[in-house]
Amino acid sequence: MAWGLPKLPGLTFADPTKTQYHIRSSLRYYQGHRFPDTLIRGPGGTDTDVDSNAFALPEDSVNYDPSLTYGRVKQAALPAVVPHWVHYDKRCLNFTAFFKQPVYDNPDEHYRVRVVNIVYFLEDDTLTIMEPRVKVLA
Repeated sequence: MAWGLPKLPGLTFADPTKTQYHIRSSLRYYQGHRFPDTLIRGPGGTDTDVDSNAFALPEDSVNYDPSLTYGRVKQAALPAVVPHWVHYDKRCLNFTAFFKQPVYDNPDEHYRVRVVNIVYFLEDDTLTIMEPRVKVLA
């Protein structure tokens, strides 16, 4: 370096004692993202005359409001209230059942087993009991 000469813009001098010319990485990782490093070093670790990346400090996440960037979160629409008779319209529960019917006039049999279908309508809480048709073999 030329001793005694002023440091003027555009007027630089080579340092004959300088042996390291590697350049440091200018990015660092913060919370999984890359940010420019605020401490800027020149080749060989020498100081630079300006901190050009001082503006790139990470924002304080406490003061950051994501709604300013992405907008407000929309609330989920409430489901319409459906009356129970509309909800259960045309819905029913089907059961197959049997019962024993006593036979008094026939000495060969004492009872008959009869099969019935029970239908429960959920719409108005009614029951229908039907006996399926049986083909007569006479």
